[in-house]
Amino acid sequence: MTKQNKIIQPFIGVTGFTDQKQVRVVAKVKHQPDDLPLAIGVLATLGTIKDPNKIFRNRFALGKNIANIFDHGLPNCINTLHYYSPPSHQDTLLEQMLRATELAGPNLNGIQLNIPWPDPKVLATYQEHHPNIFLILVVGKEALETAEHSAVHVSYRIQQDYKGLIDYTMIDASEGGSIIFNQDKLDDYFIHIRERNPDLALIITGGMSSSTVQNIVPLVKKFKNLSIDAEGRLRNAKRAGDLLILAEARNYFKNSQKIFRDHRH
Repeated sequence: MTKQNKIIQPFIGVTGFTDQKQVRVVAKVKHQPDDLPLAIGVLATLGTIKDPNKIFRNRFALGKNIANIFDHGLPNCINTLHYYSPPSHQDTLLEQMLRATELAGPNLNGIQLNIPWPDPKVLATYQEHHPNIFLILVVGKEALETAEHSAVHVSYRIQQDYKGLIDYTMIDASEGGSIIFNQDKLDDYFIHIRERNPDLALIITGGMSSSTVQNIVPLVKKFKNLSIDAEGRLRNAKRAGDLLILAEARNYFKNSQKIFRDHRH
């Protein structure tokens, strides 16, 4: 899929691809016509775009390789850049996003902002430059603390500051770790977010793997157009390289497809 049209649809995400070969292995799952696409997540940060030849960590692709990862030509896939910028550099966030988009190449479909409450004016200006790129707002640990861990406060801030500027949102207390999401808390956040932001797509994340993905079933049954994303539990230990385990990622993708076939709202 390319960025000719903005793609807003549920997906099954795997985050932390670092080369195109990994994508081809994980995506090699038999599809049925209505199956959700694989969201190919590539991590990037300020260091990635400042020096495209620099290795940041094993979860991060070289900046110079991102466009190649997304140039896979596979059907039923969405290309998403997961971008983090430190708080001390928010004054240049627009320039960073534009540079990251350039590095990602013409097959980029969306950007996930792993940034606590980014400046809405920056997102509005970015959309003027790239109206066909979808944006995912991540409400992570710091953003949740700012909102006093209140579903009402989070939903209100999204409505007041980001209406019309973002396409998806994710409540992420794990932030790429292995902590399994709290179903009751996530249910509460989703209820309030949907009340104030009925058109906003929602993403489940937190401790997702081939063996834990069944935990999403109650939420999939309850909420329309849910997506999911996995990262930490698809990798081996940091002492072993913190590498993407391709067999585990593929099994997670396959098991997730079955769950959505059986229980999708």
